[in-house]
Amino acid sequence: MPYTHSYAQTNLQLYAQLRRLGCSESSLGEVNRAYELAMRLFSGRYRANGKPFIAHLVGTASILAKHGAPSGLVAAGMLHATYLQGQFGDSQIGVTAERTRLLKAYASDETADLVAEYSRLPWNRKTLDKLRTDPARLSSCNPEVIFMRLANDLEDRLDLGMLYSAKKSVGITGTVPADFAPVHIANQLGHHALAGELVEVCVADAENSVPDVLITARRNSFTIETSGPGFASSLLNRTRILWRRRFG
Repeated sequence: MPYTHSYAQTNLQLYAQLRRLGCSESSLGEVNRAYELAMRLFSGRYRANGKPFIAHLVGTASILAKHGAPSGLVAAGMLHATYLQGQFGDSQIGVTAERTRLLKAYASDETADLVAEYSRLPWNRKTLDKLRTDPARLSSCNPEVIFMRLANDLEDRLDLGMLYSAKKSVGITGTVPADFAPVHIANQLGHHALAGELVEVCVADAENSVPDVLITARRNSFTIETSGPGFASSLLNRTRILWRRRFG
């Protein structure tokens, strides 16, 4: 069976979680402002498996909150992909001065800096192997940024999320989950409960499958245009293609 969880996937679920955790009104406001920006930057944006991107952002923030992150880090979790995948409409890539000014209009300088650090930290097999095997390399990284990366990894795998697309998993070098680097890194940083959950989702991935009809060929996140002059014609063309596939 898939790993069961109670992590938030909507802003309202997240607010309820934070209130149960005793967050102050100012902390709630900080997370709410992050969500307000995320709504604008990720409108029409989806994960490779079709999951709304903003649900992934909320889920990452929820994981961080459950595992004891302060509100500034929870807000950073909400915005962690801002510089990597946010739709600024500026044709730029990564961190820029103008993007940073916009981010800091909604979030604290500390939160904005964490989001920038997140975007600058490669999270690939080479980096993960180095972090797992070299304590000096791991200690040189901001532990809060690593915490966000680990929360992102867990959120990706909730509800068997990695099985619904052609997106490749990061950090698996052999038997799952024995060689899943994020598990080792989480334990080294003292996030033992999070490490245990990462093991559980890896086991669920290995023991389960989903129907082929539900698996997309996409490997990356994507944006669906929801307005503008090209939307109607694009939708009509897509409908024609699906109609031909179904009825010949």
